[in-house]
Amino acid sequence: MPKVKTVAAVVDYKIVFGELTKACVQSAAKNSSKPGVKKYTPKKSWFDTIMRSLDPDVLYMVQQFMMMRRADQHARTRTASTGDIDMTKLWSHRVNDNIFATTETVPDDKNHGLVLVVDWSGSMSGPIFDVMVQLLALMLFCRKVGIPFEVYVFITRESTKGSSFIRTIDSVNAEGSTRLYNIFSSRMPQAHFYQMCLMMFSSFEGRTFNSPLDYLNLNYGTPLGEAMLIASEIVPAFQKNNRLQFVHTIFLTDGDGNSSMTVCADQLEDQITRRTYGPNPGEQKIDVLHLLPRIVRERTRAKMIGFYVGGPTARMLQDSKINYQEASDLLLKEGFMKVGGTNYDAFFVLNPAMSVPQTANNGDPTEQIQMRRKSRVMLQQFIKMIA
Repeated sequence: MPKVKTVAAVVDYKIVFGELTKACVQSAAKNSSKPGVKKYTPKKSWFDTIMRSLDPDVLYMVQQFMMMRRADQHARTRTASTGDIDMTKLWSHRVNDNIFATTETVPDDKNHGLVLVVDWSGSMSGPIFDVMVQLLALMLFCRKVGIPFEVYVFITRESTKGSSFIRTIDSVNAEGSTRLYNIFSSRMPQAHFYQMCLMMFSSFEGRTFNSPLDYLNLNYGTPLGEAMLIASEIVPAFQKNNRLQFVHTIFLTDGDGNSSMTVCADQLEDQITRRTYGPNPGEQKIDVLHLLPRIVRERTRAKMIGFYVGGPTARMLQDSKINYQEASDLLLKEGFMKVGGTNYDAFFVLNPAMSVPQTANNGDPTEQIQMRRKSRVMLQQFIKMIA
């Protein structure tokens, strides 16, 4: 596998925040907008309404998380005798053999962290508003319960620092212009977090995202495999810097990724883990993109969770007991479905309309309430994985 040159592949939130702030200020100035680019106007009142509308979902997530964490902590609590006589029980020594004091050992809470990597390709233009609302709810939840997180978007853009990858002799090709831009982080001060959210949401005109910062507009392909390789370098550093026991790496995309990652050999050795991989049963060539979630899991020892926005594909249903039509009906009815055989720890096919508050999207109120209820079923499953 090619080595990742992190200095070229990853752009920190401080740079993105500074450049977006500058672009918004320039666009908001009189007569400064480029032809065809709408002038930037902060939509504070509208954004604050979205934030308030998400309060029930965030509160639900916090309640479920705390309940499951307490249950897990109780299950791991151990009671043992101290060997010292409990003077309050001494009077019953003739009828009670256990007159010794006991102590409970309560284990420390588990430390969790989230790394979210979002597809920023052109095909995400349709569901991007719904995705951003759900992303906002997840970030608000993390900030409420103190879970460190990083949110990246992956795009293809040339860098003055060169290619994101250093080729090795294993003949795997990778798109060297793939970059991960850190748009949100738990390291952000509250004021910067709010300002970044405001600038991102103020870039929407209806459901169309039109950012004053050119490279944040959705005009790219889907280098999913390359993004996974870069994430395999980010996650261990994130875990070490935050002293975390568990990290969950989440990929959200609406496509299978492009085919730039190929290998000519019949075996693939990962130079980091020293593991060797071959083709899937019944196949002659190695499907690198299908294999990469497993490689990243084994490199980082983090749980890999995939969210796919859209209808199920034939590959997703290979290990399922339902056909495409049944899967489509289930997705329409429940709002999401979980599929196996993807090399992820968990993989969800997601209806992007879930959890969109009524005030954020002028849809039918009854339908919005139903989608919120459906979203909570999936949120509960998601929280089970991270609690």
